[in-house]
Amino acid sequence: MEKMILVGSCLVIALLLWKFVPRERLRDAWVIFLFNQIITGAGGPFVVEKRMLEYPVREFSYANSTSFVFEFYAYPALCVLFNLHYPEGKGLARGLLHYLLFTSGITAYEKVLEVYTDLIRYIKWEWYWTFVSIWLTFWITRVFYLWFRKALPGGDARVP
Repeated sequence: MEKMILVGSCLVIALLLWKFVPRERLRDAWVIFLFNQIITGAGGPFVVEKRMLEYPVREFSYANSTSFVFEFYAYPALCVLFNLHYPEGKGLARGLLHYLLFTSGITAYEKVLEVYTDLIRYIKWEWYWTFVSIWLTFWITRVFYLWFRKALPGGDARVP
């Protein structure tokens, strides 16, 4: 069942990216995706090495202690969707709701996986640490993305 969930997650994420990433914003999507991979590439192994959580069933188990699909593909891809569809200029409440919906959805999915599968096991971890870490990495990635857009020649931090 775990392998089917991993393959299904990959397919769903690929479909979401294909459907919701406009062609003219592919460069932005790559910047967000790769920057988020830097964060997950450091944070994921850290929490596993500190024995806060573990991934009993994972891809590339000989090379990586984390879930490759979730840490290096699914989560960075969801971060792309989060940033490209952020309600820019729509007010603080709408922005907070955007954070809340994305963060809650990912946290709930992870908790379901933790309870019903061997894809992830909490040791010294709780769902609220997932919620906080996702919110924080969304925010860090968003700050970087806005800085990147502004730093481009003729760039504008406002997103089209």
